Amino acid sequence: MKFSGMKKVEQIKATGAKYVIAPCANCKKQLRELIEYHKLPATVIGVHDLLIKSLIY
Repeated sequence: MKFSGMKKVEQIKATGAKYVIAPCANCKKQLRELIEYHKLPATVIGVHDLLIKSLIY
């Protein structure tokens, strides 16, 4: 958490993303754990979830 995912954490911080989209369950799990560990103000969602959100809102 402190070293191997830092590049992803830095990218999320740099973009100020509210949503981080991940294609597979393993990616979503890793990103959720990184976001929780580093207390980032972002949510991990899948591609299908994003599509549904765009249709509803």
